[in-house]
Amino acid sequence: MNRSVDELLQEVNELRRRIAALRSAEAERVRAVEALRASEEDAHDFNEKLTVLHEMTNRLSKAATVDDLCCDAVVLARERLGFSRVGIWFVTESGQLRGSFGVSEAGEVRDERGVERPVLAPAAKQVLADRCRVHVTPDVVLYDHTGTPVGRGNQAVAGLWDGEKVIGFVSVDDMLKPGSLTNRQAELLVLFASALGHLCSRKRAEEERFKLEAQVQHTQKLESLGVLTGGIAHDFNNLLMSVLGNADLALEELPPANPARQRIEEVIAAAKHAAELTRQMLAYSGKGAIIAQPIDFKSLVQETLPLLSVTISKKINVVYNLSGTLPRVNADPSQIRQIIMNLVTNASEAIGDREGVITISADVMECDQAYLSQTVVNDDLPAGQYVYIEVSDTGCGMDRRQSRQIFEPFYTTKFAGRGLGLAAVLGIVRSHKGAIKVYSELGRGTVFRILFPASGGGTQAAQARAPERETFRGSGTILLVDDEASIRDVGTRMLQRLGFSVVQAHDGRHAVDMFREHAASLVCVILDIAMPRMSGEETLVELRKLKADVPVIVTSGYSEGEVRPRFGEAPFDGFLQKPYTHSTLTAVLRATLAPRGQAGTGL
Repeated sequence: MNRSVDELLQEVNELRRRIAALRSAEAERVRAVEALRASEEDAHDFNEKLTVLHEMTNRLSKAATVDDLCCDAVVLARERLGFSRVGIWFVTESGQLRGSFGVSEAGEVRDERGVERPVLAPAAKQVLADRCRVHVTPDVVLYDHTGTPVGRGNQAVAGLWDGEKVIGFVSVDDMLKPGSLTNRQAELLVLFASALGHLCSRKRAEEERFKLEAQVQHTQKLESLGVLTGGIAHDFNNLLMSVLGNADLALEELPPANPARQRIEEVIAAAKHAAELTRQMLAYSGKGAIIAQPIDFKSLVQETLPLLSVTISKKINVVYNLSGTLPRVNADPSQIRQIIMNLVTNASEAIGDREGVITISADVMECDQAYLSQTVVNDDLPAGQYVYIEVSDTGCGMDRRQSRQIFEPFYTTKFAGRGLGLAAVLGIVRSHKGAIKVYSELGRGTVFRILFPASGGGTQAAQARAPERETFRGSGTILLVDDEASIRDVGTRMLQRLGFSVVQAHDGRHAVDMFREHAASLVCVILDIAMPRMSGEETLVELRKLKADVPVIVTSGYSEGEVRPRFGEAPFDGFLQKPYTHSTLTAVLRATLAPRGQAGTGL
């Protein structure tokens, strides 16, 4: 059967069409197979990355601090997840970016913790503005950690979430490869950022807890040492009362030419020096006497200059940097001078025989809670204006361990040191509701900044008490109450020398009985507070019930500022801090009895 040429051509074309269709189908099949293979490879690679991410998370969870965590994270993100440039940033309360760590294209790790700058990258702005998980931007301007443009490339930013808000973000970008970051990479970045945000939040909470626990432990340790030190100082003052009182009486009984006077004067000087040490111990424990008044720190430092020049080596150059105008501070001038003297003496000893510089500064600053929480005295101090004295030196400096221990009583780095100077400084600052900031670097020097809350009040000139020049003579009977027989004996001899008759009592109950028996002739009571059976506070309440108009002078090894609040609604009329001398007793009796017309006569 003969077919026409047209029919043959049609068959040929149909065959060609079928062949083309087959080839197209084959090509489509090959592409589908390749796409499936690529998808499988991509899924396999993604699963591998997820496994790596899981391993990374386990490793990062063991980091000790947030800083260690971020430093390890950027390195692992580059090495294990395949990102090029990686950076971690945190958002401050003011909306700025605070750097953490980053890694460059070359694998160089950058410490960016000191960097703070505005949000520049569009992707970062988008994440923070929309609170989204990730934002990918192709072909954008890229910046380095200082905010300087470094070229164009692809960037993806994923937010670090703490469960409630974005606390920062992870930024990855690529200046070398063309094309956008893949969706898989974006998904991987989201998972990485999610894990990192959770870890950062947890580490921050742990760091804060450890910090609070350390502060509580440190505070409890200082309080325990304060109680111990205060108790030792109180008991030591009682012992010194017997030594100083007897020596003082013996000195008055000797004629001026007696050769024994010099020896007794040396005993008195040693006893007074020991009393000064107990005052430093009481200052550390917060039980030292405070005679507060509005003072000008600038004037106070200038007045202390002659004393400072004696304690500083001639090889040391002293630089003064005192602000022109400072708010007043309600403080005890003598205790502030003690702080300055202790700090300058320590600075001079830190420099030693070498040449060096000590800088003494006074200025005012606004302190927020964040700053005050980093100070040595962190007693929930209120934010506000603080006047500070700063003493810096170019001496040997300290390591971290020494810096943590310097305020502990009896801790010293000096061969002949007592370890009470800085302990006293701490106690004085705490009793003034102030704070201490210490910066030190081994081999470079140390800076002590002592902060006191500004009062803003005017100054008051301190009125110095004129020395007692008259011979005081008393009359009548005084009830002397103390559980220490040696103190009763010394006190009795002092009072008898002044013309008084003395009735003794060895504890509170005995004192009430003796008071009831001799009430008609009593002109005064000298009452100790730390006694068995009945305390001084309880005894005073009972005495007031029997006869309220008899003046009572309280005596203690603690300071008046520590003692007076303990008496509440039963105030006393005068105070004697042990150890006291005959002249101190005379002055207190005169001041207490004179307003009542019982001061005796001056002959």
